[in-house]
Amino acid sequence: LTVSINDALLSDKMTGVLVPWDDEYKNRLSLQFVNLAAESCNIFLAYVKTHIAPGSNEGLCTNPIFQQRGSGERGVNLSLSLSFIYLNARQPSTVVLLTKLQNSFENFQSTYSHKITTANFLLYETDVQIPRGDKDAIDGSKWKLIAIIALVALIIVLIVGVVAKFGNCC
Repeated sequence: LTVSINDALLSDKMTGVLVPWDDEYKNRLSLQFVNLAAESCNIFLAYVKTHIAPGSNEGLCTNPIFQQRGSGERGVNLSLSLSFIYLNARQPSTVVLLTKLQNSFENFQSTYSHKITTANFLLYETDVQIPRGDKDAIDGSKWKLIAIIALVALIIVLIVGVVAKFGNCC
């Protein structure tokens, strides 16, 4: 399950003031970018986890992007993606989940210093095939290992035989 968040705004939880734009958000290596990316990812991961069905991994936040809003508008537009993997578990209904995500973020309480003010959510389901390995290749590898062990044993027997035959000659 991939949750794409677009055109999100975060505001200070106590004052309600939108996170102001900083040119340092253009630089992915800047401390300001890293801090806002970490908090944004943590907030959205925590929020989405309150609505998704159990059975997924902890989730992965990728590609946070910050953009300056249009002229005269305050705040930072935020986009990011969250990925959740379900192994041997039923994924949630995307229609129901999308409705929940769109309608309840304003009431979400977290321990972070910012809160979600606005956000647009898109959901994608993708089946991921986990390679289990080629059985013939695995069996072939076992035979190679057995052949190597047999060869090493044969070499040891030959060395012991040579030493036994010629070792006491001098």
